[in-house]
Amino acid sequence: MKFIVLNKAKLIIVLACLNEEKYVDRAIKSILNQKMEDWILFCQDNNSQDDTYAIMTKYGQIDNRIKVRRLPTTVEALKSFNSAAEWALSNSISKFVTWFSGDDFFVEPDYFEKLIETSESLSNSNIIAAPKFLLESESNSQDSKIFSFD
Repeated sequence: MKFIVLNKAKLIIVLACLNEEKYVDRAIKSILNQKMEDWILFCQDNNSQDDTYAIMTKYGQIDNRIKVRRLPTTVEALKSFNSAAEWALSNSISKFVTWFSGDDFFVEPDYFEKLIETSESLSNSNIIAAPKFLLESESNSQDSKIFSFD
């Protein structure tokens, strides 16, 4: 008989990336900087050809709440996200799940707290979405998404 040990946390975070070495470090740091600490981050690399996987692995080695895996071949973005979500949900128990991309980051250190408080205050809600704000990146060549509550 095979037993599966499920990860339990208040919030499950799903991150699926492909070639995001410029941004993924900042994305993971923004999660680590959240006031709420009861979360598990499932990082899936879509067989990147840059250092995305190495950066994710570095964080997985220093924080046991961060789970990391790499797909053996690159797949279409939606398949990668679905695969990451299935991996996270089949290996964890949580009432709340959120996801983001490697170029996303959270400005406010209480973002997760506000997201969960909002959801809990709306008794008939199934999905809570925060507004997106765009900020020009340091290189001025691509936009990065910043999430914030008003």
